[in-house]
Parts: sequence; C-alpha cells; structure tokens
Amino acid sequence: MSTDKNQFDDWLKKNLVRDLVFRALVWLIISGIATYFAIHTLNIQPLDYLDRMGNSLGRLVNSVGSASILLCVPALMFKDLEASIKNPTLKAFMGRGFAGVIRRLAGDLSLWTLGAVITLSSSFLMVATIVEVKRSDYLPLGLFSITALMMITGVGAINFFVRRSAPTPLTTLTNNPILISLVYGLATALLVFIVLKQLQFI
Repeated sequence: MSTDKNQFDDWLKKNLVRDLVFRALVWLIISGIATYFAIHTLNIQPLDYLDRMGNSLGRLVNSVGSASILLCVPALMFKDLEASIKNPTLKAFMGRGFAGVIRRLAGDLSLWTLGAVITLSSSFLMVATIVEVKRSDYLPLGLFSITALMMITGVGAINFFVRRSAPTPLTTLTNNPILISLVYGLATALLVFIVLKQLQFI
C-alpha cells in the first residue's frame, strides 16, 4: 500500500528547504505547546522541566544524534559515488540494497536529530522568557542561542544534502571515485575520533 499523496505534500517535496522549514515550524509549535502544558497545566517548575528535557532528550541527541551525523558520511559517499562511477553494477549498488538502507537511515535519523535540537532549543528559550534572567546570564544565554542556531543550521544542511536527489558539491570538484572515497574516509575517521572523544572513550 502506497503512502498518501496530495498537492500540498507534492508542493513541499518540490523544494527540500521548504519542506524542512515546514517541519521546523511544526516542531516549534509542538514544543511550545508541550512546554506551556507542562509548566502551566502540570505545574512543573520551568527549570525542572528544562532539566528533565536535558536528561532525556538531551542525552538522546548526544548519542543518537552523533550516530546519525556519523551515518550521513557514508550516505553522502554512496550518493556521490553513484553519480561518478561508470560501472553499471557498482552504480546500481550505490543506490539500493545496503547503500540504499544507509542513505535512508541517514536521512531519517538526521531529520530526527534536527527536530530534537529544535525542540530542545525552543524549550530552553521559552523557559528563559518565563524565569527571571539576571545580567550575568545574558552571555551564557547568548552563547547557547548562537550554538543552537549553528547546530540547527549544520544538521539541517547535512540532512538537505543527504535527502536531495542531486549529489553533493564535492562532485563538481572531482568525479574520481577514489578521491571521493578518500575524502569521505578521512571525514569518517575524523568524526569517529570526535564522537569517541565526546563520549569519553578516548
């Protein structure tokens, strides 16, 4: 059975940026409603609510989010190799089977990560408007806002390149499959090192 098809969905899918903006608005609305309900209806203290969010969703973003970004590297590699490899058999492999599963997982997980980061960030900023913010808190609040914006932009850009139909801009620099594999191999090694260091395995 196929999924639902309608004109609005088709309109969104014609432009991936438009699709991401729409999803971001939905996540913001849901996050705002959830935060308001928790604080004003369930009478959870704003800082307690934020602490619970950090201990649950924050940890998931740290682990699942790191894994999703890491998974995006081979997904992008498969996408670029599909566009550059001439061998029909290898070219087909890059778009289906194992490679296809990796590409789909990378797209879905990075999309979840983007939603989770937006949810965490919007909840934090909403709580900041409720509680009393001292002058000494302005700098940390500003740094958090900048960091959150950078994370949203970064994860959004990665998801954009993973999910769009065209290969990445790397293929405009080289169509050599060996060079492409080398670039992504180095990127994977660097990301693995960063993730392991972040998780304190190194």
